[in-house]
Amino acid sequence: MKISLNTNYNVNFGYDKKLNKELVQKISKYRTVDKSWSKALSALNSYCNFLEDSIINLEDKHQIYYYTDFIDLFLTFKQKLAGYVATSAFNKDINYVEREYAHYKKEYMLHGSKSVDWRKSVLRSLNAWREYPDKEFEEPDEKTSKSLNIKKEKNENKTSNNSLQTASTQDDLLSKISTALKKQSLLKLYTPDSDSPKGFNDVAGMDNLKVELQDGILQSIKNPKQAQLDFEEYGKKFPRGILLYGPPGCGKTYITQALAYEANLPMFLLNISKVGSMYINNTSKNLQAAFDEAIDFAQKSGKPCLLFMDEIDSIGLNRGNRIDNEDIKQVTTLLQAMDDAKSKNIFIIGATNRIDNVDAAIRRRFDSRCFVDLPDKNARKDLLFKLLSAHKKGLNLAKNDDELIQISELLDGYSNDSITKITQEAMLNALKRNRDEVNKNDFIYAINTTSEEKPSRKDYMSADLKHSKPIGF
Repeated sequence: MKISLNTNYNVNFGYDKKLNKELVQKISKYRTVDKSWSKALSALNSYCNFLEDSIINLEDKHQIYYYTDFIDLFLTFKQKLAGYVATSAFNKDINYVEREYAHYKKEYMLHGSKSVDWRKSVLRSLNAWREYPDKEFEEPDEKTSKSLNIKKEKNENKTSNNSLQTASTQDDLLSKISTALKKQSLLKLYTPDSDSPKGFNDVAGMDNLKVELQDGILQSIKNPKQAQLDFEEYGKKFPRGILLYGPPGCGKTYITQALAYEANLPMFLLNISKVGSMYINNTSKNLQAAFDEAIDFAQKSGKPCLLFMDEIDSIGLNRGNRIDNEDIKQVTTLLQAMDDAKSKNIFIIGATNRIDNVDAAIRRRFDSRCFVDLPDKNARKDLLFKLLSAHKKGLNLAKNDDELIQISELLDGYSNDSITKITQEAMLNALKRNRDEVNKNDFIYAINTTSEEKPSRKDYMSADLKHSKPIGF
C-alpha cells in the first residue's frame, strides 16, 4: 500500500468519504480566519484517514496482530480530531460527530464478527463528543435501551431542576445544588470539618486583613442598608472581589474559610483541575459553566454567595507571557464571567502564590489586592499558643510567655503551615520522651530535623504592584 497523506482515498469502508469531503472544504475555507490552525487540522484529518486505510488494508490481509499499533495511534488521533471539529465554529454546518458516529455504527454492524474490531472503540471515542456527552455508550443494536436511557436522563434533569426551584429553605437549596455539583465536579460546595476555622478568632495574626474583610465584604453582607447609605453619602465602595497573594502556606485558604463562617454564606470552590481541558474551547466552556452554577444558586436563593478560586494563575495566566489563542480566549472568558458574577451577588476571592503570572486585566477585576506575608513575631506566638493549648501536654508551654516568645523567634521566616508541622513534630518528640511535657528543646529538635523550608518573601512580591495593600500580619 502506498503511503500518502492525500485526502483522496479509494477504500470502500472506514470513515464517511462524503462527510470527509465536506470537512476538507470547511477546513479549507477556515484558512481565511486562521491559516496555520487550518493547515494543522487538515494534516491531522489526513493522518487519521491514512492510519485507517492502513488498518483496513492489514485487516483484509488478516494481519491482525501486526496492526494493533496502528489502531492505538488511530484511536488517539481520531478522538483528538473529533474534539477539535466538534468545538469548531463550522461544526454546526456539517454535524461532523453525529454523522461520523452513525457511519461507524453501520460499519460496526457489518464487521462486528471480526476477532479484533476497532470500530466499536471508535464509537466510544466519538460518543464523548455527541449531543449528550455524559450518557453511556450504547451497543449499536440496543435501540430500545438507548431510547429509555435518554428519556430517563431527561426526566432526571427535569426533576432536579424542579426540586431546585421549589426548595423552601436555603439548606434545602444547598443540598440540591451540592448534589448537582457533585455530578459536574467543576464547583465544590465548601463544607467545614473539625479542623476548619470557626471565624476570625481561630486565625492567628492577620489583624489588618481581618479588618479589610470586615470593613469591606462582611459589612456589605450583614448590613446592606448601611452599606448603601455609606455609598450614597460618602461614595464608599465595597469590594466584590479580593485577590490574596503571597508565599505558600501563609493562610490564604484558611482566612477565606473563616470569612465564609463569619459571613454565614455558602462558599463554592472552583475545581481548577476539572476546569482545564486538553480539547480546544473546552476550558473556556467549563469556566463559563462553573460561574453559571454559582450565579444560578445566588438567583434561586435570593442571597449572595462566595466563589473561591485558588491558584488562579493557572487559569488567569498572564497573556503577556503566552501567545496561544486558546489561552487568550480562556482569559477573556474569565474576565467576562467575573464581571457578570460580581453584578449578580457573587463575591469572588482569588488566591495565588505568583501574582506576576496572573493577567493584568484579571488582577484589575479584583477591587482589593492583599499581600499575605509570612507571620511576624506576634502572629507566630499567637499561632503557637493556639496549637499548644489544644493539647494537654502543651498547655504548660502555652502559658509560659517567655519561652513562647523564644520559640517564636526560632521560627522566624517559616510560614503558618510550616510552623504547624514543626509544632506537630515537637509534640511527637515529647511523646517519644516517655510522654513528657513538650518544651523548647523539642522545638529545637523539630526545627533541626524538619524538611520545612523558609520561603523568600521577595519571590512572591511584584515590583509592578507597589499600590497593593501589604496586609499580611
